Amino acid sequence: MKKNPDIPQHLSEARRHIETGAFDNALSECRKAIKKDPNAMEPRELECNILVFGLKDYEAAVKTCTRALSVSKKDVEIHLNLGIAYRHLEEYDKALSVYDAGLRIAPKDPLLWFDKGLALAYANRHESAVECYDKAIGLGYKKKNKALYRKAISLDETGRPGEAVAILRRLLKKDPDNVDILHNIAFVSQKMGDLEDAVKYYGVVIWLTKKDAEAFNSRGDCRLVLGEVHEAIADYEKAFSLEPSNELYAFNLMNAYGRTGKVNEAVKVVRKFFKKLLS
Repeated sequence: MKKNPDIPQHLSEARRHIETGAFDNALSECRKAIKKDPNAMEPRELECNILVFGLKDYEAAVKTCTRALSVSKKDVEIHLNLGIAYRHLEEYDKALSVYDAGLRIAPKDPLLWFDKGLALAYANRHESAVECYDKAIGLGYKKKNKALYRKAISLDETGRPGEAVAILRRLLKKDPDNVDILHNIAFVSQKMGDLEDAVKYYGVVIWLTKKDAEAFNSRGDCRLVLGEVHEAIADYEKAFSLEPSNELYAFNLMNAYGRTGKVNEAVKVVRKFFKKLLS
């Protein structure tokens, strides 16, 4: 069957709109192309991509991808987009079912394996997630470091923090200013009881971001255990000043003040917290 000559023009216009962030206009061009040739898969693939990655309308993406699969059940990209949409909707069983269907068509597709790993991790099935990340890496997944990072997170969740930290440190050598990697090394080190290391890495996060309330609070936790009470208070004060409506930060600062006998300061924290909470 001869292709409609207007379709390439519609797709070109759609991609031009995508580059400028005009996703609704891009979607319109895709749908014009689909109307002219309902069996053409390229405009359907692009339509799904726009809904998932551009407009982030996951419910619409599910309907659109499902329609597209009724036209071609063996389109791997549609399976991938449908799985991602289900994952964002937290319908992990449906996402996994879609990924498995895609993998029956393309068992050596590294992106399908990686995204299946993500769905498994979000469903708290981290052992299986690690296996999927390894499969993706073994098949030549282009974003190997991303897969290794996700593998490290899942390894920590499965009670293998030492392996997780080892991977994260290797990644850090390649990307020394990556705040997510630094944060996770600090977090896992803290869980393992390596508090000096945790303080060091939280410190780098703070130096890079200046305003990471979670890093200040977590470093305060480590310092308190290390007996550095005044330093811990300084960190808790900073965390609370950045997020005065955060219950945990307020409690930690109040508790630290209480340890040093600063009752008035503790009362002020409580008042400030409730004032912010009720405002």
